[in-house]
Amino acid sequence: MNKKEIIGSLKDIEKVVNYLNEVVPKNAIIFLIGNLASGKTTLTAQIAKSKGVDGEVTSPTFSLQQCYDKDLY
Repeated sequence: MNKKEIIGSLKDIEKVVNYLNEVVPKNAIIFLIGNLASGKTTLTAQIAKSKGVDGEVTSPTFSLQQCYDKDLY
């Protein structure tokens, strides 16, 4: 699935996260592609927050895999 979304504000990110939570299977792997400072970490943090992950979400740009302390599967 390829979908491009232009987000104008943090409120728009919540809408995108809600959409992703509805259409993306629970065990899916999501790849984020974007320039530096394009909002990948902000989006990742909002997704994690929506799944009940507490704590800091770090930049996924420099990680091969970032694991969070929550059973999401």
